[in-house]
Amino acid sequence: MGNFLAGKVVAVTGAGRGIGRAVALAAAAEGARVVVNDHGVSVEGASPTSEVAEAVVKEIGAAGGEAVAVADDISTMAGGQRVVDEALSRYGHLDGVLCVTGILRERMLFNMTEEEWDPVLATHLKGTFTVFRAASAVMRAQRSGTLIGFARELGDVVRAAVATGAASDPVVRDRLVAQWAELRAMRWNALRTLGAAADPGAPSVAKLLWGRWHQRLGELAMQVRGAAGAVGPTDWSPEAPYELDPFQHLFLFSRADTVYGGSDQIQRTIIAERVLGLPKEPRGPKG
Repeated sequence: MGNFLAGKVVAVTGAGRGIGRAVALAAAAEGARVVVNDHGVSVEGASPTSEVAEAVVKEIGAAGGEAVAVADDISTMAGGQRVVDEALSRYGHLDGVLCVTGILRERMLFNMTEEEWDPVLATHLKGTFTVFRAASAVMRAQRSGTLIGFARELGDVVRAAVATGAASDPVVRDRLVAQWAELRAMRWNALRTLGAAADPGAPSVAKLLWGRWHQRLGELAMQVRGAAGAVGPTDWSPEAPYELDPFQHLFLFSRADTVYGGSDQIQRTIIAERVLGLPKEPRGPKG
């Protein structure tokens, strides 16, 4: 057991399996008390059971940690509120929320039904909103706290590389491996932001590394798409002049990541002055 999250209370959604479970176990191993949320459904979003979250709580307890299970469905406002309320009632405060919940529909845009699409949107998008909304009100009153979301875009790029044959290109393979390794490191650093009092540079490191990493992922997505990435998924028309496929969206929106949460230069300045203790850069005369 470590201690850089000692005294912290962390809620993790989707914590019953996969990445969410790994995050919950890592947070507990570093001394945090963890609210383990998982509705207990299958990857497809069916057959909910509370045993999934409870199993992780038992695993944390067996390792000497402390945790509580919440099996509510966070795609509802009541479910998101329950995660936060359980943290407050059990531990008295909430220092961090990590939203990792997700379900999968093995479909393409042209063959996905509305009934298959709606639960994905409710789980991934609304599920993040419900918990973050409830937690942000508490953290605003506390004047402290951290909200962390997880994306699965790299997995989409990997699957596309395999499907299109781009993964056979040694350069693409090397870039995919590098993106994966860097993402693993950033996910570990994401936990460090929860213990920011002991590690003041963690939030700036996260923002600095994420922006550049996401831009490289957008470029890699276009490399995987090849020539097809230069055209939209449908023919141009006055009614839909700017249709984009998911990888084109990823590439274009990743261009703005260096100004997410403050520009790269701001984050470098914070690290230089507040963490490394370097002297402030001289500023030119006003006017």
